[in-house]
Amino acid sequence: MGVVYKAEDPRLKRQVALKFLTDERPVDARTLDRFRWEAQALSALNHPNICVIYDIGEEGGRPFIVMELLEGRSLRDVVAAGPMPADAAIDVGIQIADALGAAHARDIIHRDLKPANILLTTRQQAKLLDFGLAKVVAEGELEQAVLAETGSFQAHTDPGFAMGTAGYMAPEQIRGEGVDARTDVFALGAVLYELVTGRPAFTGRTLGIVQDAVLNRPPEPVLSQKPDAPPRLAELIERCLEKDPDLRYQSAADLRADLRRLSRDRTTPATGTQEWSRATTPVRRGASRRKLTAAVAAIALVAAGLVGWFLLGRASRAGGPSPGWCHSRRCPAFSASPRSRPKATRSRSAGTAAPARRSVSTRSSSTRVLRCV
Repeated sequence: MGVVYKAEDPRLKRQVALKFLTDERPVDARTLDRFRWEAQALSALNHPNICVIYDIGEEGGRPFIVMELLEGRSLRDVVAAGPMPADAAIDVGIQIADALGAAHARDIIHRDLKPANILLTTRQQAKLLDFGLAKVVAEGELEQAVLAETGSFQAHTDPGFAMGTAGYMAPEQIRGEGVDARTDVFALGAVLYELVTGRPAFTGRTLGIVQDAVLNRPPEPVLSQKPDAPPRLAELIERCLEKDPDLRYQSAADLRADLRRLSRDRTTPATGTQEWSRATTPVRRGASRRKLTAAVAAIALVAAGLVGWFLLGRASRAGGPSPGWCHSRRCPAFSASPRSRPKATRSRSAGTAAPARRSVSTRSSSTRVLRCV
């Protein structure tokens, strides 16, 4: 693809990256004009996840670009060490989808999105590189050999009219048809597949086999390659990799929105995913049981109090108050003058008729006692 040098801007005294896009062979005027136009368009993109272009130039017929100097590793190097954690892959996907959305808003299609063109800085910020600049230059050189980058065909660039890298190119791109934002969505899906599973979505021993896989065969399901991957993330990736562009996400913005919702649901208990809900269910049930037990105990206490009050009132109506009540409080029924007391109380020595009268008299007295208490 070219050679990148670390250089210094003598005017602004800053470190920059200087990238020469072709080898020693010069390019024609038309190719240079297209290169300048696209570089100018990209320089107008002010986005934190797009590598900033400072300047373009030409030296001895060799075009070059001056861009910001970034420190970190490409995603190709990151994946070489193994799959990324799901949350980290989701975060990278959100950043790159946001960058693609900004470019698509200016009608710029990347056309060569792949792990080698995404750099992860030391601060875990994803930076999108190139945007097809090298492909614009190479388009005027149809006779050139396949540009190998990793030593395997899964990362080779097709030297024909279809510009891109075979394992990440959408079917319509391989067929040489028109490309749009959905083409980059397919490529981002292939990148996410590789980040999550640790292997490319489409592989083969030859370029033709890889292209046939992209055109005619779906990739292995994400969950078959990475069983512990979040199911929603797997569905999202597989939707990006649909052969029919109409069945994919229709824009990078839509893809970014779903990635953000997935990220939110994996970190927010209140709106958590199914996996999160299963993890927190025992805690919620335990808290509910404790609350239910306390409520039942409180109801039981209230019910016991009501029953006791009811039985006590019933006993009082049936047999009068306990003797202690009358001794502790002077009641009018028993403090009345002897003249007003019932006959049964005054004639205790009368003999046989006293008990019956006393029964009636006692009921009357108890009524008076209940009224004064």
